[in-house]
Amino acid sequence: MLRAQFSEHRAPSPRNPARDQIGTPREITSESAVVPRTFPRIAWIPERSAYPMMVVFGDLTDPTSVTKVDPDDLAATFGEGVKLKRVTVELTGDPVTTGIEARLRWLSVYPEPSLKPGHGLKDFSLPATLRHGDFRKEGGP
Repeated sequence: MLRAQFSEHRAPSPRNPARDQIGTPREITSESAVVPRTFPRIAWIPERSAYPMMVVFGDLTDPTSVTKVDPDDLAATFGEGVKLKRVTVELTGDPVTTGIEARLRWLSVYPEPSLKPGHGLKDFSLPATLRHGDFRKEGGP
């Protein structure tokens, strides 16, 4: 197993500036790594979240009811007292979780369609930019 805590910010090295600024593992004890809250600004790329996008559906039968969850304010979505302590990534030999199709019955076997079919070219809303493939492992069920 590999457990890693990432340093805050480091000066870039000529070899690999992105890795050094993101942080390098300081402690290795298992096959998991605690994800830093943000990746720091690198050159022209602004500081950005290191957490995966989290979403909820207001209505599981309506893909356009998707809304983004703010990881820094889970209480706004899930109620008072709910907060995220950390995100841990872990290597495992377990099979990929299946069954998302039973909950999101509109989910297509094709990864390309957006959650808002027929959206306009200037529509950059969350349902228009998310794709069916964002909710499943490559290759379908």
